[in-house]
Amino acid sequence: MPVPVARTKRSLPAPPVRVSLPPSPLMRSPPAPPLMISSPPLPETLSLPFPPLKRSLPPPKSTTEFA
Repeated sequence: MPVPVARTKRSLPAPPVRVSLPPSPLMRSPPAPPLMISSPPLPETLSLPFPPLKRSLPPPKSTTEFA
């Protein structure tokens, strides 16, 4: 997926991409949203590391130290 995005950005300088309609929607719709939202890093980070880490260490320590 990252290969076509790099090639599209390098092939089309700036004016053609911004002025043309096909390149704009294609680069902003499929590559960005699906890659960032569908990527496993996001769901995994928000599902396991975030909740446990924030509820286990930050809350108690920060509340006791600051308060």
